[in-house]
Amino acid sequence: MTVSDKVVNKTNALPQVGDVNNAANVIYDPNGPGQLNRSVQERLRDVVSVKDYVDGAGGGAEVIQAGLESATAVAIAKSADLYWPAGSEPLVTNQTIPGLHSVRHLGAGSIKAGSNIFNLQPSSTDVNRLYMAPGGKGDGLSPERPLNGFSGTIAALRNYMPLSGRWIVVGAAGIYNESVTLPDWLANGANYLSFEFPSVGGSQVEPSVYTAFLDGSGLSALSGFNTGQGNRVSITNLCMRNWYDPALSNVQQVRRALAVAAGSVVFVQNCGFYGNGLSNISALPGGSVTVSGGISDGARYGLDNTGGRMSLSATSSTYTIVRNALEYGLYSKHDSSTVFDYTEFRNNGRLPAAVAYGSALFGYKSNCSIDTRGCKFYQNNICWNLRGGFGADNPGIPDVYGVGGEANIRRYLCRAGGVDDLSQYRSNRWSDITLRFAGGSTSGVAEATILNGIATTRVGYVADQDQAIRMIITCRAQSADGLFTPTIRLISGEAVALGTYRVNAGAYGRIELFMRPTSSRSAFQLQFSCLGASQNLGQAVGQLVSGYIDLPNESLTFEVAGRSLSDSGTAVLNSCNVELSG
Repeated sequence: MTVSDKVVNKTNALPQVGDVNNAANVIYDPNGPGQLNRSVQERLRDVVSVKDYVDGAGGGAEVIQAGLESATAVAIAKSADLYWPAGSEPLVTNQTIPGLHSVRHLGAGSIKAGSNIFNLQPSSTDVNRLYMAPGGKGDGLSPERPLNGFSGTIAALRNYMPLSGRWIVVGAAGIYNESVTLPDWLANGANYLSFEFPSVGGSQVEPSVYTAFLDGSGLSALSGFNTGQGNRVSITNLCMRNWYDPALSNVQQVRRALAVAAGSVVFVQNCGFYGNGLSNISALPGGSVTVSGGISDGARYGLDNTGGRMSLSATSSTYTIVRNALEYGLYSKHDSSTVFDYTEFRNNGRLPAAVAYGSALFGYKSNCSIDTRGCKFYQNNICWNLRGGFGADNPGIPDVYGVGGEANIRRYLCRAGGVDDLSQYRSNRWSDITLRFAGGSTSGVAEATILNGIATTRVGYVADQDQAIRMIITCRAQSADGLFTPTIRLISGEAVALGTYRVNAGAYGRIELFMRPTSSRSAFQLQFSCLGASQNLGQAVGQLVSGYIDLPNESLTFEVAGRSLSDSGTAVLNSCNVELSG
């Protein structure tokens, strides 16, 4: 009631007759125009006040409990708001309050169940906790009176949306056989909703030994946990399993365990995933998810980033394991960004039908980017499969690639280069990888390196027959014939010659080498074509096989050595370009 509102004694205007000290007999005259006059009693009953049923925090537990239940029941019956005046202490409740989360609450008051203090109309700095368990029958104010799983908890949370402050849902161990979809914009901005389950005792615990499971067995929902749009959520120590359609084959699956929708920011900590269909974690367009710890096991795609933001942000001890994905450990496309710190990728892309493309990382289309730092790759079919997407790692914290029994079948399959995906997705583009562009010379008959470090490849980058190296050398011989020997320098320092080529005295020569790995990936099949020069056996065009190179485990550095056939002669290297395809 404002200071300008009027309370007028007009008992004659009322149908009832009685003492004017009774609020039912006093007219409440609100500000006009167009107002309706009601009695003060009617006006006061627009809102039910807890204080009309509970006299402070005193009076004994049973009296307070009965008053809280009565106040809630009246508010429900009258479809009225329930007002909680601020008090010096929270009101103590010792058992479930029926209908508590069916009423809209007002005021700064709070209630206490055990050690948990629950604010009925929380501010942005308050923290509220609700407890849930499979089959729970309580109001969620304490572990002894949990709400009924996710469905009961979300129904309760709807009553307070949009949520203000931090809300923590503490889930008991057990099997939650239900799908979860959060209401759009339930918790956004600076506000926060957290689902926390019993600790599993580590960052890489086997999913099957978790104590809390969101289980899709027998259900038809497309997602196990859908975050809804515009929410800020965290999920800790939950295993999501069996979101799989048994009527479909493993490469036709459409069901996801966790789907992060547009505008939502989700933090996934120490969660496990197994037995799922399309993917374990999906960042949908505009969604953002940060993952720390846990194991993602199986599914068609372990992780799926389709136009979202995904970060596996961890340390060397809290890393995530992505393993046994049938086609891709990560499937990413459409303006997506994915960053991996210390993630371990194991046995991904090994489905027999996916032998040509299955991989730990798959980046598709030019606006897709994948960044790694300190990641580990073991027993994958292909580590990096970039079909137009952009990939990068951090040389300061290099990735680790397994060897021996832990070796990957292939490290790199990089194609398309951001051009059309209609036909050229199968194409390889030439890239100039030359690092040193100056020439050089050497005089006399002693062979010397004319230019070293001309170009270098990553370890294992050139190891397969759909890749190639092209080396183009221009040179000349002064005063006497000159010999030029392009060379590959290995990690050990050993040099592998790529043939020796003669240029006649006073002439210029152009030498072009085209190299593909052999099927055994242990040498290069080399074709040479010379203009103004010849291979040392006299041929201008021909082919040869390089010496032994363990291509999957070597970094290749290209250089050119030379000498003259006379002490007075000079072998001059004008230029050398090295290009890479695939």
